[in-house]
Amino acid sequence: MVEVFNINDLIYKLNAGQKSENTDNRKERTYKEVLDTIRHVISTNHSAELINVMYSEEAKEKLKNLIVRYLNQNKMSVPECDSISDLADKIYEDMAGFGILSKYITEPTVEEINVNAWNSIEVIYPDRIETLDQTFINPDDCMDKIKKMVWLGGSIVDGSAPTVDSFIGEGIRISAIIPPCVDKKTGGVASIRRQKKNVITRELMIEYGSAIPEQLDFLSLCVNNGVSLAIAGSTIR
Repeated sequence: MVEVFNINDLIYKLNAGQKSENTDNRKERTYKEVLDTIRHVISTNHSAELINVMYSEEAKEKLKNLIVRYLNQNKMSVPECDSISDLADKIYEDMAGFGILSKYITEPTVEEINVNAWNSIEVIYPDRIETLDQTFINPDDCMDKIKKMVWLGGSIVDGSAPTVDSFIGEGIRISAIIPPCVDKKTGGVASIRRQKKNVITRELMIEYGSAIPEQLDFLSLCVNNGVSLAIAGSTIR
C-alpha cells in the first residue's frame, strides 16, 4: 500500500521536532492551551463557519482545514498526537461537537432536549419523551458541552454569569444554568428547544384542545380594548 504524502503532516512533524531539540527551556504547550488558542482564533474570525458545521458537510471540511492552517501557522503540536490530522480532528470535536447530544440537536423531529444533570437527559418528541441511557462523562464534561453550545450563539456562561439564554444555529434556543447556581455535582442544567416553523392559528388551538371558541373571543375583546392579561401554564407543543 502506497503511503499518501501530506505536506501538512510534514510541517507538523518538523515543528514537533524543532521543539524537542530546542534547548531554551521554553514551556511546551498542553493540548488545552492549543485548543483555547485555536478556539479563540476561529470564534473571532470564522464564527459563521463554526455555526454552519451543524448543517453542512462542506462547512465541516472548511473548519477542519482552517484548524490545520492555524496549527501550522502558529507551529503548534502536542506530544499525544502524532499527526496534524489527529490533532485537528480532536480540536474539531471539542470545538464543534456536543458529544451524546449531537445527533439529537440536528434531528428535525426532536422538539426539545432537557439536560437535568450530567447523568439525566430527556429528549422530547411530538408524541413521546425519552430518557437517554447515555450520559456525559462526568459533571465537568456536561458543563463544558453547555458552555460550548452557549458560545455558538455569541454568549458566555461562567461563574460570574452562571445563567444565560442563547442559541445554537438558526431556530434552536438554549437556556443554561451552571454552578454556583446549581450544585457542582450536577454539572449543569440546560433546556434546548427547536422553534417551530408552523403558525398556530385559532383553528389549531381549538383542534388541540388548548382553548374553546368563547375563550378566544374573550381574549380578543380584552386585547382590542386594552385590558391587561396574565397568562400562565405550559407551552403548546
